[in-house]
Amino acid sequence: MRLPLLFLIFLSSAAALSKSWTEGITSLFSREERPEHERLPNFYDLPQEAIHKRVKRAVYAALGFASQCEPGWTGQYCENPICSDVGTLPSNTYAYQLLDILSLPSGCTGKYYVPVDSNSFIITIEVNAAGKAFVNLTDTNGNVMPNEGIITEGYTMVRYTNIPPGPYQMTVDNGGIPTTNCIAEITSYSGLSVVQRFSSSPQSDVAPYSESAMEGSPMYFIAHVNNLTNPGEPAATTAPPTPVTPSTHVNCANGGTPLYQGSVNATCFCPELFYGRECDQVNCMNGGTPLDGNQQCLCPPGFKGVNCQTVSCTVNEGPYLTDTKTLIVVIRTTTSMSQYISQVVNAITAEVENNNMYETDVYQSYVLVKFANGQYETQYYAQSIFQMFLNDLMDAIYTKNVGGCNETTFNAISSVFVEPISPKSSIYVFTDVVASDPNSWRTVAESNTRRKLPIYMNVLPNKDCPLNVYSEGYRALTRASAYSGGLVQQPTLESLEPIFQFTMRSTSYKMNAVLMDDMNQCDTGGSRFFLVDSSVEAVIIFAVGQNLVLSVTDPNWDKTAAMLIYNYGTSYFWEVTSVIPGEYMLSLSATNVQNSCSYRVMARSDFDLFLATANVIDEDASDSEPVVGKSKHIVAQLNGLVNAVQDPFRLFAEIAITTNMNSEGKVAEPMYFSNGKYRSGCGYHLYFGQASFCQFQDQQFYATVFADDNNGYTIQRTTTGYCSMSTLAFNFENKF
Repeated sequence: MRLPLLFLIFLSSAAALSKSWTEGITSLFSREERPEHERLPNFYDLPQEAIHKRVKRAVYAALGFASQCEPGWTGQYCENPICSDVGTLPSNTYAYQLLDILSLPSGCTGKYYVPVDSNSFIITIEVNAAGKAFVNLTDTNGNVMPNEGIITEGYTMVRYTNIPPGPYQMTVDNGGIPTTNCIAEITSYSGLSVVQRFSSSPQSDVAPYSESAMEGSPMYFIAHVNNLTNPGEPAATTAPPTPVTPSTHVNCANGGTPLYQGSVNATCFCPELFYGRECDQVNCMNGGTPLDGNQQCLCPPGFKGVNCQTVSCTVNEGPYLTDTKTLIVVIRTTTSMSQYISQVVNAITAEVENNNMYETDVYQSYVLVKFANGQYETQYYAQSIFQMFLNDLMDAIYTKNVGGCNETTFNAISSVFVEPISPKSSIYVFTDVVASDPNSWRTVAESNTRRKLPIYMNVLPNKDCPLNVYSEGYRALTRASAYSGGLVQQPTLESLEPIFQFTMRSTSYKMNAVLMDDMNQCDTGGSRFFLVDSSVEAVIIFAVGQNLVLSVTDPNWDKTAAMLIYNYGTSYFWEVTSVIPGEYMLSLSATNVQNSCSYRVMARSDFDLFLATANVIDEDASDSEPVVGKSKHIVAQLNGLVNAVQDPFRLFAEIAITTNMNSEGKVAEPMYFSNGKYRSGCGYHLYFGQASFCQFQDQQFYATVFADDNNGYTIQRTTTGYCSMSTLAFNFENKF
């Protein structure tokens, strides 16, 4: 009796010990953080026997106990069947093997486990879902694996080649679009394959119906693994429980709209800022991350709001007001210029009277700068003393100043910028000689900042001083004008009055640049395109060049849409006779294409463009021009669009920055293209990302901004700029 008693005591002690070991081991492992992939919904641990069973087996083995099994079974506990009816092994070939099929929730949300073994040379993931589904595969270090493939509406296929073996995490992003099906199928090109069957007996390889089971009859699932090498071994996992049938009714939160109520597909169509079956989960934008509870986002610097959806600038300068202008005349007052004074006065008088006739209040103030022999005098006039402005201008007829064949010009122009000038007011310069201070053109450009007052140079004949268009003085006049978006014209005594009046009409009341270019060789090389939005009331195209030919085709394919209204010498003015919204085609060339020419397409509307740069995303604007070698945030203002956007999340906005100044001599070479975002809390409300696109100092560029108006048409506006070598202080003075 001693031996059985000893055995019972030992067995009881072992059972007690096994319980304490189990608790100890469980406690030990519970303190360790499981790898992230083991917490994914489709990851299953390989089954292992409980510790107490292994402890009992060790005790029985130590005591020499063994069991007798029934025929057809073997193993420590007779748990392994002996196969008496062996079938033929499947062929050993490389092929695409199915790893997993996942049915993802609506919106393709969640993270999923994808194991990659050393035999998997190619991993292919196919997704069927509404919208365009983007697939990411991330390793345990957070690295996103590169892929190749196709992404179309409703179907995506991506392929990963020779990625390291290990556990991966898969996400699918279809933009949160609700979808009744989001099916992800994962396959691997590998020689490691599994062939499975259903058999009537655990001791037989015979599968009467191959992969199908018989209803009402118990069957055994059997499998064979091809090319499995040691120390690998096959193992099975328990299938997940059958999902609970979803509710047929949804309660949509946060402005969601119910869809398919009363069916198992009931869901909510969510606004941009939320997602989930009932729109109860926050959608973080602009790099934000959801906080616990999915009701609030943690935003990166510069962004605010529940969803990180808004940018509020620390200093919001608000919109520029460009409906009214300041008439600015900078005129050389020497005896050689006396004959031209009355023509300038007549043109101003006629234009102001024309505005009054149409009850258009254009000019709110006037500035007159007289310069001669290195001296200048600047005077500002309120609207109420318009006649005094004209009288002071007429007095220049009686000047006794005798000038030479060049003149200090740019200091006189720069004096304008300290006056309270309305934004985008044009500066009209009248001279009959070239500049003697050509290196000072940059002082004018830097003073102009974001107001970008276009400078229109009128270089008049001087019988004592033949004009040399290749001189540095003339080139400087041209450069200062082109960099501001203006033009250089060469009127005569007979043509000065109409050219000046047409120029004022084309550049004053609500006139905005839609398209512009300065071509060294006068040929557009086919058609240039420009867009007219629904607010445009008039379109005027004026150009400077020799023997120009223009063709404009409107959206109705009328190739005679533009009518020549005035031409004298190298100055041309055309007007679109019947303005309709849509896309226009423009073709301009000269009889001799080797000659240079410039053109400006101007539209009368409520939308005017201002471009600037900022140091951080929540800064309204800081620098007047981009800086060579310095990355800056590109921002813009379409002043008629401020606070008029119906849905900021559906606002279409793009910017295209091109240049004609490059080492390859290319026309309209791309420098920077980007789509845009709306910054509701900033005066410069359009944001186009961060970039460093300048190649060298004084490189001129053209920036064209596109945005949609509230009637479905596209707004197009163009401005010009140049690349600076240093940061320029942004001047908001005289902004009203």
